[in-house]
Amino acid sequence: MQLAERNGNGENTELRAYLSELNQTFDRLEFRFKTGNTVVDTLLGMKYHEIMRTIPDLQLNADKLLFPENLMIQSYDIGVILGNALDNAVEACKKQKAAEQGAEFPATTKPDKKVHGIGLTNIKNTAEKYRGGVDWTAWNKVFTLTVMLKNERSTQNEDQ
Repeated sequence: MQLAERNGNGENTELRAYLSELNQTFDRLEFRFKTGNTVVDTLLGMKYHEIMRTIPDLQLNADKLLFPENLMIQSYDIGVILGNALDNAVEACKKQKAAEQGAEFPATTKPDKKVHGIGLTNIKNTAEKYRGGVDWTAWNKVFTLTVMLKNERSTQNEDQ
């Protein structure tokens, strides 16, 4: 509360110093992923660190992840697609690494199938909101997920 109060000359030097220090901290942060979308860069960074703790030799390549400057797709929907895609990919890699067998699109092995195993369905439904589609391939231990969206406001009413 004291930071927001102004001193006698109309400026808040303490608040300015705090904001300047905060900006310098952000400038020092190194973002591993630079897609041009802050939400995506943050999510990829979080998932990358999570992945490295469990599967250190896994490679996460997001070089072809492209976003237009005037992105109209809601950040929440991007998070649904990307979060589910990465979670599913990590799960499949863990299973594959343990079994050391060829990659095939995995069904969930979690006990509560009503809550788990819906990641790809969530991705597909979100893509369809933007008149898009989903495709995947699994070959030679590489899982590739392609999601295409039309850069426009969702075609579904968000209140439903």
